[in-house]
Formats: sequence, C-alpha cells, structure tokens
Amino acid sequence: MRLRVNNKGTAKAAKTALKLCAALLLLACARASFAETGGMAGSIFSYGAGARPLALGGAWTAMAHDSMGAYYNPAGLALLPGSQVSFMHAALFEGAAYDFIGLSKNYKRVPGGYGLYLVRTSIGGVDGRDANNVPTGSVDYSEMGLGAGMGVRGILLPRLSLGAGGKFLNRSLGSSSDKQLGVDLAAQYGPVLLDKVNVGLNAKNILGLSSGDTLDKLDPDISFGVSAAPFDWLLVLADVTQSAGLRAGIEYAPKNWAARAGYDGGYFTFGVGMKLLSSFDVDIAMLKHPDLGNTTRVSLAYRFAGARAKDRPRTETYSRDLLKLFKRDFENLRYAAALNDLERAMGLDPKLEKTILGEQEARLKKLVQAMNFDTQPAKERIFASQGEQTALAHAAVIAYLNGLELRSIVLAHCALGANTKNAIFEELLMVLSQFTGQPVRKDEILSKNAFVQHKLKRSLLDFNARKFEVAIRELQELLIIDENNTLALTRLGSSYYAIGDMDKARAAYEAVLKLNPDDRSVRSFMNLKGWTPPAQTPPAVAPAAAETAASAAPQP
Repeated sequence: MRLRVNNKGTAKAAKTALKLCAALLLLACARASFAETGGMAGSIFSYGAGARPLALGGAWTAMAHDSMGAYYNPAGLALLPGSQVSFMHAALFEGAAYDFIGLSKNYKRVPGGYGLYLVRTSIGGVDGRDANNVPTGSVDYSEMGLGAGMGVRGILLPRLSLGAGGKFLNRSLGSSSDKQLGVDLAAQYGPVLLDKVNVGLNAKNILGLSSGDTLDKLDPDISFGVSAAPFDWLLVLADVTQSAGLRAGIEYAPKNWAARAGYDGGYFTFGVGMKLLSSFDVDIAMLKHPDLGNTTRVSLAYRFAGARAKDRPRTETYSRDLLKLFKRDFENLRYAAALNDLERAMGLDPKLEKTILGEQEARLKKLVQAMNFDTQPAKERIFASQGEQTALAHAAVIAYLNGLELRSIVLAHCALGANTKNAIFEELLMVLSQFTGQPVRKDEILSKNAFVQHKLKRSLLDFNARKFEVAIRELQELLIIDENNTLALTRLGSSYYAIGDMDKARAAYEAVLKLNPDDRSVRSFMNLKGWTPPAQTPPAVAPAAAETAASAAPQP
C-alpha cells in the first residue's frame, strides 16, 4: 500500500518497518517492498482456505459446495448439502500464523445457501528503523479479512447457480491502517455429461473501494473451473485464473479416507483427508506458496445434522418440495409452471432424471413448447377453463406423460368431440397425434356418450363378422372412456374366449361380476368353466349357446 503521511521522519520510519514486515511475511508480490511498490492489495485472499482444496492445487471454483463456498465461489453455496463449519490453521515463521474460519448454511425455503468466513494473519515484535537505520521501536503487523457470499439455484436455468459475495479487508502496520472492499459475482452450471461434470466461474473484485493510508484497491481476478467425477471414488479438477494461471488437482477417495495431489501455478501440492464419526472431516495439505513458502495446512470441518452422510442432503429436501409444487401446479393445469418446478427439482437432484420423472419431464417440455403454453399464458388459462372438455384433455395429457399413447389419443378425440369449435383442443389432438404416432380419426371426434355408442356398434359388427381381434381393439378404446361399461366388458371377454385367450377372457368376466354380481349369464358361464366358486346353483350351460366358439361365451 502507498502510505500518505505528512511527517517525513515518521514516513521514513514507517517505510523501513514496512520493508521488514514485508520481507518477513513475503506479503508483497515478488518480495517487493510493501511501502515503496504497493505490493499485492488483498494478497491475504490468495492464501487459500481449507486443506482439501489446497491439496488439490486450489482448483475449487467448480466444487465450492461447502463451508469454503463463499471464499472460492459463492454460487456453489446453492448446492450446499447442509450447514457446515470449518477451521484451518497454518504456522508460518518468526511467530507468524494464518487462520481461516468458514461457516455456511442453507436457506429454509429457497434452493440455495449463504456463507461467512474470516481470514487473519499477524506478526508482532518487528524492530522498526528509520532511513538512517535508527531504531524506531517495535512494530506489529496484522491483516484481517471478512467475507460473505450467497448462492441460489434454478432462477434462470434449472442447473444454473448464481452467486454474489463481498469481502472486507483491514490492514494495520504500526500506526498506519487501511480498509478495502471488494465485490464478487459468480456462477456454476451442472452437473452435465451423465451428471459427472460441473463448471464454475468467479469474477472477483469487480468493484473495489478503499479508505485509509492507501490508494490500492483489491485487484480484479477471474477464475474458470471444471470438475469431473467419472467414478464415485475419483475427482478431477482444473481451474484457469487470471492471477495464477493453471491450477489442477486429483483426489482418490475409496471410502472414508482420501489421497490428493495438485498443481498450483508452478508448484505441486499434496494432501490426505479422513472422515470421522460421520460428521467430521480432518484434512492436511502440504504446499509451497510464492509468498508464504513451504507450509502445512491442517483443517477441521464439521457437518451439522442435516449435512451428515446418513441424512438426506438439504438439496434433496428442496427437490422434494419442488416436486410437491410440481404436482400442485400440474393438477391445477398450470403446465408451464409445473414444467419449471420439475426442471428445478432435477437441477437440485439429478438422480431424478433416471426415474420415470425424467421421461415425464421430457414429454411435458415437448407438449408445453408445442402448445406455446410457456409463451402464451392466456392460452393456458383458456385451456384450463372449459369444464368437462378440459377434464378429458387433462386426462389425455396425463396418459401421454405416462407413455400410454393409445389412451392419450382416444381421450384427446373425445375432448375435442365435447366442443369441436374450440381450436385449442383441436391443436392438442394434432400435437398428441404427432408425438404418439397415432392417427387422427375424424369419424371418432365425438362426445363421450356418442363415442361409447359408436364403439359398441362397431365392435358388435366386428364380433359377428368373426373379426375378434378388431373387436377387441374397439372395446379396449371404449373402455378407456367408460371403464365400467359391463356390456363392453362382457363382449371383450367373449372375444378373448373366441380367440382362445382364456386368462384375459376370465379377467374380463371377473370385472363384469365386480361391477354387477347379479349378472346370471356371466356367473353361470364362469361356474361352468370352474373359474369362480358358485354363489348359487345356476344352469350349468353357457347362455344363448350357438354353434360358433364365440357364442359359447356370454352373448356380446
């Protein structure tokens, strides 16, 4: 820092003391004089936090999902698995020390978190001398930095985390002191590529302010990072920074211990770590810092109850809450909002993509975009206000999301048939036909009752013409609209019986008796076949027997 002092003698003494402290602590870049060249403003923020990141070369921009998140990349706090606190200490030389304390915590209702940290270095008892090498007394030096950051997830994109942070630095040397402020903006995206890769960006000190005996400001710096976890036990990281160049690291963590190695702008780093009692992490890093020389860093981290390995991570809790919101929005026919809820839930818990929700999300996205529900909210509101027609259309959407393509297109036909003048439901039918590959049959765009009567008539003609497979398809479509139609179920059972599928015939007849236990014709035939225990003593003959195999079953 460049001192602004009026008294020349005092200034000379201060400069000499500054030189001594800078030499002892190597706080100025390339060992330049703290007072004469200005050194590196805010260099304390380059000393690192946490033995685990430091053992990995400090390449933590894409992985800052822990109590060091506010330090390395505040956007990473959006994926904080639970509240954490960590401590790190490094003994330097000549009584100097460097310490870090970090705390991070989740928000209660918003997918994200915030963090605070403190860094401090100090040395005392340095003999000061003026320009004439005359002793001026003992001089103490200290730097203390305070930082805070926050991150949120899914505001713009489901897998995008955005963050911001700020830092405050107070430096004192003898009677001189100064204060500096810096503001950071950050982002993280992922996981992508089979949920194995994350990327991160942190723009540090994009705004800087200073006060006191200095004209310096915290230097801007940009870091871009990538992390990949090809296996559960392997982590590979790399950062490119404006100030330090390339940083990289690799971690091998088979169970509750880990071995690490890294590269930090020309220096190699090493370290080990161990998990204890499911809540504690103990890490050690060995590295060489261009200012501090060879140091060993030891850190201890504690995961509060919500972040322990045996408990569900906080991010999954947020995801469950979003899934509840998805269900509510979907049931209220707010499809665009439901899609956003589901995408954000998957952004927080990528494992959901491997469940049925992954396929449902992809199908819902296609539907919302094809119907323009996301860009035309008024259209979605009209769609949701049409009573029975909307109920049929919503059932068609549910069937489509569950992969029941025939059911979906049949329901869409009847939805349009309820009011053929409503263009939105015609558009839905066309879209679902395109997505499912099922044709639009104009003669079956009918109301529910008309559709049922149409199918009953067609199936009877097909049955009498011995086109039993065709009759089965007609009856299956009818039962989509009216699943409790006993005549259709009876006819379906007789059709299956006619083609020799006894299991399906029996199931159809049993469905008839569940709906109408007093159907003597069906009960008598099932008693004859020994398919159900007789509840009475009916005639042991098939009703309305005829010469064909089909007519040996109950009349369709």
